[in-house]
Amino acid sequence: MTLNNEQIFNMRKKAVLSKKDQSSIGEWDKHILKLCNLINSRENYFSLSSCSGRASLIIAENRKGPGLFLWRSHERITLKELKEELDKIKNFDSKEYNGPARQRSAPPTATRTKKELNFKNFISNKSSSLSSQKQINFKCEPCALHVACKDFESAKKLLDYSIQKAGWKNSGMISSNRQFILQLVSSEKIQFPIMDKEKVLVDDNFLEVVVRDTNKILEKSWEKIKRLEKF
Repeated sequence: MTLNNEQIFNMRKKAVLSKKDQSSIGEWDKHILKLCNLINSRENYFSLSSCSGRASLIIAENRKGPGLFLWRSHERITLKELKEELDKIKNFDSKEYNGPARQRSAPPTATRTKKELNFKNFISNKSSSLSSQKQINFKCEPCALHVACKDFESAKKLLDYSIQKAGWKNSGMISSNRQFILQLVSSEKIQFPIMDKEKVLVDDNFLEVVVRDTNKILEKSWEKIKRLEKF
């Protein structure tokens, strides 16, 4: 029996939503959870991945994969917190390491072992210093959401609302293999090298501005999530 597009979509939606969370933090990001639930409750849509916006310290690599994030936060940050995380990286010793830099969004007992292995696998046995080997970047990324849509009309309706009403300006449609996927993204972001060869590259005055602007971006992202909840 040949399945029609609607049947295929419904089967895929059921399969995706029944899977265990595969994200690196191991649980839903609370600021975008309500929006995802609303999207998933609609007949013509389901969410594939989501982020409410985050600040992070990440190893500068031309690849994606596990073990690159050294710290991340989906909440407002402080200068004190950021400097503490930079000190952890600078003073990192693979022989004395007792766990990764704190990740606010993840349950500590659920992710520690996996992340500890990621760190230890990444670091060369010839050196105990993480920061002496790699450039570290600071990143602040806005809210992002991938949504599967039943058909073109449904995708266009959500895309138009996201851009025109909710302010997710960097959004677009990906059509692949008879599937309509929306990549909904806001536009504000920050990225720069913050540490290289055990040295923090900017002073506290610069970091104060970074913290202030990062928190503004996160707050804007949460506002845009609230707007999209009205779709």
